[in-house]
Amino acid sequence: MWLDEARSEPFITDLAVRPDLKRKGLARASLALLMASAPYHHAMLWRASVAGDNSAALALFAHLGWQRADRGGAADGMVDHQYLRPTLSQEGSDT
Repeated sequence: MWLDEARSEPFITDLAVRPDLKRKGLARASLALLMASAPYHHAMLWRASVAGDNSAALALFAHLGWQRADRGGAADGMVDHQYLRPTLSQEGSDT
């Protein structure tokens, strides 16, 4: 993971799982562990950049509630995502 010092939010650039271990929940568990670890457990906004042809990663971020974040016609084939962590008052609410 790379932290963009200028923005101060965590920015995930690489998350890889060995081919023989894919589809076992390791990427999901790794993200959860990372997001809960110090010094990142208080970060409200997270960002990630995913290759546009990486359907498994795109599906993972979508399933975990990350939203696509348009960065104005990126020519590098990457799809930016962001995640805004719910506040404690929002967690578990139906509205």
